[in-house]
Amino acid sequence: MKQFRLLIGLLLTIILAIFPLCTAFADTPPPEKTVILPENITLSETSVTKYVGDEFSVTVKIAPDNATETAIAWTSSDAKVATVSPEGKIVCVGTGNATISAATVNGKKASCALRVSGVDAKGVALNAKAMTIGVNETKALTATLDPFNTTNKSLKWSSSDKKIAKVSKSGSVTGVKKGTAVITVTTCNGKKAACKVKVKEIPVTSVKMSKSSHKGKTGESFNLKAEILPVNASYKKIKWSSSNEKVAKVSSKGVVKLFGPGKAAITATACNKKKTVCKVTSVSRFDSVHYRQSDSKWKFSRRVRKTACMISSFAIMLENADIHATPRTVYNVSRSTCPDYDRICKKFGVKTVNALAGKSPYLKKFNGYETYIKNPSKNYVKAVKEALKRNPEGVCVYFKRGSRAHMIVAIGYIGNTIYYSDPGRMKEKGFEVAFSSTWVAYKHRMKYKNVMYLVAIDVK
Repeated sequence: MKQFRLLIGLLLTIILAIFPLCTAFADTPPPEKTVILPENITLSETSVTKYVGDEFSVTVKIAPDNATETAIAWTSSDAKVATVSPEGKIVCVGTGNATISAATVNGKKASCALRVSGVDAKGVALNAKAMTIGVNETKALTATLDPFNTTNKSLKWSSSDKKIAKVSKSGSVTGVKKGTAVITVTTCNGKKAACKVKVKEIPVTSVKMSKSSHKGKTGESFNLKAEILPVNASYKKIKWSSSNEKVAKVSSKGVVKLFGPGKAAITATACNKKKTVCKVTSVSRFDSVHYRQSDSKWKFSRRVRKTACMISSFAIMLENADIHATPRTVYNVSRSTCPDYDRICKKFGVKTVNALAGKSPYLKKFNGYETYIKNPSKNYVKAVKEALKRNPEGVCVYFKRGSRAHMIVAIGYIGNTIYYSDPGRMKEKGFEVAFSSTWVAYKHRMKYKNVMYLVAIDVK
């Protein structure tokens, strides 16, 4: 027991002795780091001469050797002459003088005087010493300078005969006519290279049209494109023509305009007579069907010619409304210049209607068959336009002056111009004509004031 007490006492003594020592170590701060600033710096080169395109570095020496702040900031006095990276890599970019400087954090500096000289061309080479091109064909020549870092890269191109082959400032050679010429490239210090160019004619083998056929309405325009084959053919000029300019005309650039109903062939012809054709069909700009009174299938005798004009008009309007009516079937239900509306309507399952609105300012009266216009000389155009909006299948217009009478069909309008189908006049003028080209005006000499009535058919 006595020994145990001695052991405990010894441990307490040791602990009490160590505790102050640990506390002393804990409170002692770490020793401060010693900062040693550069006192001087020097560069491995103080003056150097280089060439454009050169890249190099200079070595920095810092004194004292044990300096702790060794960061260096690099600068160039003229970045157009030389640039320097943060790591000290110097690139020569242009001729002239520049100063490359190195500085420490505490302002110690050293510099290197740099002179950058130009590099003269020792030679020049072309990508081809000879080539063949076609008339009007263009190919590019490429020049390579030796050495690659030649300072003045300007080149001058020339042709020994510009009438055979010409060359651009960038080296593009174009054949002018059959023959041989020499294309030369020259450096600013007189180094040269040449290419012998043979120019030949490449014939047209075929002409390709953008479309082989087209169907459109009169008044419309569309574009055609013709491609010369092969693509490098010497002569690419195209001549455009139309087989029927009353139907379609074509411009020198291939723009086709449809002038009248019918068919025409639009032809694109190359210089060597190679050609291609687009077949054009022009139809009425209005949805209408048309006949000509002189058609043999109508079989009208001379004694019913006057009646035939009016009957023809009814047939046109019925066909336009998608109801089949031959001239003979219409003729069989009418025996005079005044149609038998009851028989026509019964025959075709249609009825006559007021061509104008009941409250139209142009309406004089409607008797169940015929629509009369108020003051036709003044209101005719406006009245017929209104009638066509209500009856797009067409409207028959009956004129009478003295013993003469005639009927035509108004089929549509553009602006204030009304277009007609006139069976008695279509042989000479076609069916999509203005009033001045109808038989009424051409021979019967009738005016708007001579209009008697309009007739519209309800096909629904």
